[in-house]
Formats: sequence, structure tokens, C-alpha cells
Amino acid sequence: EIVAFDLDWRTYTAVIGTEVAGKLFESYDVIGKTFTMSGHTFTIVGLLAETGSDTDSQVLIPLTTAQRIADSTAITTAYVKASSTNTVDIAQAQTESHMLQLTQDEDSYTVYNMSEILDTLDDVVGTLSLMLGGIAAISLLVGGIGIMNIMLVSVAERTREIGIRKAIGARRSHIMMQFLIEACVLSILGGLIGLGLSALGLQIFGMISDMTIAIEWRAAVVALLFCVVIGVAFGSYPAAKASKMTPIE
Repeated sequence: EIVAFDLDWRTYTAVIGTEVAGKLFESYDVIGKTFTMSGHTFTIVGLLAETGSDTDSQVLIPLTTAQRIADSTAITTAYVKASSTNTVDIAQAQTESHMLQLTQDEDSYTVYNMSEILDTLDDVVGTLSLMLGGIAAISLLVGGIGIMNIMLVSVAERTREIGIRKAIGARRSHIMMQFLIEACVLSILGGLIGLGLSALGLQIFGMISDMTIAIEWRAAVVALLFCVVIGVAFGSYPAAKASKMTPIE
């Protein structure tokens, strides 16, 4: 780790994240190894714990060393961490008070509360979710109407089959179940095709953006259950119409 000695003597030491270690050395056994940055050779004295966030791609060096390399002692950004989520407002007030004492000019600095930024992001994500939900609802409605139209055409074209089945003893429930199952199969097939196209699109997007993206299996199951509901809901009318037909017709 970086200690007071490194700050006092401006040593070229560094603590790196796991992602940096993987790219530079393809190993986490990096203590004591060196790398070059900004024309200077740094010795690795520590490895940050993997967090799955931006911390994994960070390289930390002594502040005094950074000032020597940049030939500047100015500090443009500082991060303050509250002891808990309940003390964020207190930490913000104390930070603002400390900055005012240092600068004597409240217009020369800005203090941002990350929780406020997160709240704003939550609002944006919520709005996007509602918008995407509306688009999905319209798509389901259009798809359901399409299934109902196809089933009505199927009933009209298979009048002879329905009449023969009822003449030899098929009940209304049998005819209705037959067409409900067909509507559900149509809907589920549409859902499977949609999931396949989504998986393909995500793979292409992942290759372009150099990210690993996959469909959550729970979401896929919920989507298929919705397909069953849509099939039953919009296939009920054609199925009922078919079951009410008389053999003489």
C-alpha cells in the first residue's frame, strides 16, 4: 500500500485495480512488478480488491508524485465518503463549511451529493421504463389482435372439420380447447422467435461495444408466460365462436 514515506519522498509506487493487472500482466500476482506510465517506471505495491466497478480499472499513485509529474499542485476534484447513508447530509454540510473556510468564496467551488444524482438517474430510468412498458403493451395488443384475426380465418376455413368433429361426438369444450391450444402455440412460437432475435441482437451489440450481455432466463420465462396469457385472451373469442357452431352449418 501507499504510505506516508511515499508521499514525503515522492516515490514512483502504485496500487492498481484487478482489470489493470489482468491487461498488463494477465495475472493477479503483481506485487513488486513494474510498468511505465507518463514516461516514468512505477513499482506496484498493492492490488485493489475486485469490486466489478470502475475501481477495477484504477491506478493510484502518491499525490506528491502526481503533482511532480503534472508540474502542478492544484486539486480540481476531491471525493468525500460519509460514514453511512444516514450521515450523507451532515457530511455534505460539513464539506461545504470546510470549503468555505478554505476559499472564502462560495462561488469558487461546487459540492455535489451523489445521492441526489442517483435520485435523478432513478427518475430517468423510471421514465424510460414506463416508456418501454408502453411500447411493449402496444406490441402485445397488436400481436394479440393479429393472433385473433388468424384464428378467426382458421375457424372460417375449417368449418367442415368442426362440423364433422361435432357430428361424431365432440363437445363444445373439445372444440374450444383445440383452438385455444392453437392460439397459445402461435403466441409461444412468436415469443420464441422474439427471444431468438433478441439474443442475436444482444450478441451483435456486445461485439460492437466490447461488452458481455445476456438475456436473464427469468425474464425469458416471464415473457413466454405473457405469450400464453395473450394467446388465451385473444384466442378465446375465435375458440368460442368455433365451439358454438352447429353440425348443420
